[in-house]
Amino acid sequence: MQLFCDTLSVEVWRNCKRHLCCLKCAKRFSDWRCLRKHMNFFCQIDPLYQCPYCIYRARMNTLLKYHIAKFHPER
Repeated sequence: MQLFCDTLSVEVWRNCKRHLCCLKCAKRFSDWRCLRKHMNFFCQIDPLYQCPYCIYRARMNTLLKYHIAKFHPER
């Protein structure tokens, strides 16, 4: 499986690392490892987990659990 960051040219990836900013969503990071993980795994996929109580969708099951606890505590 080829990762998104591996498809970028060397110059584009250097620029991303220099500014610590995602190309797709412009989210900023404190270090390049977090940026790379975000670009390869989180920003490139559609949210998989649907909230059973509203239209919210999460990319991670843990984030969905936090959402339910915060916005639907009575359930």
